[in-house]
Amino acid sequence: MNELRKNPVTAILIISNVVIHILVGFTGGTDGTLGYLNLIKWGARYGPAIIDGEWWRLIVPIFLHIGIFHLFTNMIGLFVMARILDMEKVLGSFGYLVVYLLSGIIGNACSFYFSPNVGAGASGAIFGLFGTGTAFLILNRNRLGSTGKDTLLAMLFIVGINIVIGLVTDGVDNTAHVAGLLAGFIIGIYVIPRRDSLIKIGPITPGSEIISCKRCDGTGQLSGTTGAAFGKFQQITPCSTCSGVGQTVFESTKKNSAFTRYILSIIVVSIFVAILIMRKSIQGY
Repeated sequence: MNELRKNPVTAILIISNVVIHILVGFTGGTDGTLGYLNLIKWGARYGPAIIDGEWWRLIVPIFLHIGIFHLFTNMIGLFVMARILDMEKVLGSFGYLVVYLLSGIIGNACSFYFSPNVGAGASGAIFGLFGTGTAFLILNRNRLGSTGKDTLLAMLFIVGINIVIGLVTDGVDNTAHVAGLLAGFIIGIYVIPRRDSLIKIGPITPGSEIISCKRCDGTGQLSGTTGAAFGKFQQITPCSTCSGVGQTVFESTKKNSAFTRYILSIIVVSIFVAILIMRKSIQGY
C-alpha cells in the first residue's frame, strides 16, 4: 500500500480498472459469449465498429478486462512497475499517464489493424511502461551501474516470458503487447531525462539521487550506496572536497521542454492512429 501512496496515478489506475470491472460484471459479465457482447456495449475494441467511426474504442478497452484473471494479472503488472521501476517518479505523474495511455492506444490500434476481433485489457499500456523503463535503463546505464543492468535483465526476462506465453496460448493479444512495448520504448527515448539535463535542488534526504555537492559549488562529488533501480542512494558519505553533505538532488532542467515533448508525442500518435484507421477503412478485413 505504501508504494501506491507514493505513486498516486498508479493507484488511481488500479482502482479505476477494478471498479469498472465490477460494474461491467454486474451488467452482463466479462467473459464467455454474453460477456463479450457486454464488453462491446461498454466500448471494447471491435474492428467493424472502429471502421464505422467509433475511434474511442481504441481508448476505452485500456480499462476493460476479459475475466477476473485477466484483470488480476494486468494489475499485478502495473503494481510491479510502481514497486520495482518507479516510473511514475521518473516521468512525473503527467508523463507517466501520457505514456500509459499512448502505449495502450498504439497497442489497440495495431491489433485493430490486423484483426477485427473483440479485444480489451491494459496489457498494451503496461508493456508500454516496460518499454519506457527499458529506455530509461539504457539511456542511464553508466549512472546506474550494475543495479541498472540487473534490473534491465529482469525486465527483459519478464517481457520475454510474457511474449512466449502469448505465442503458445490462445486468446493472448501479442500484437497489442509488442506494439505497446515498442511505443513505450520509442516515446521513452524521446522524453526521458538524461544525466546531463539534471540540476541541483533542495536538501538531501534518505533515498535522494545525488550528483554533486552544493556546499563546495559542485566541485566535489558526493558518494553513496546504490539501492533499488535508478541509483537511489541508501547511504550518504561526505563530500571528498569539503567533507560536508551537500544539498543536491536530481531534477530535470527541461520541464517545459518535457511537457512539449509529451504534447508532440500525443500529436504524432494521433496522426499514426488516424492513418491506420483510414487505411483499414479502405482495405477492409
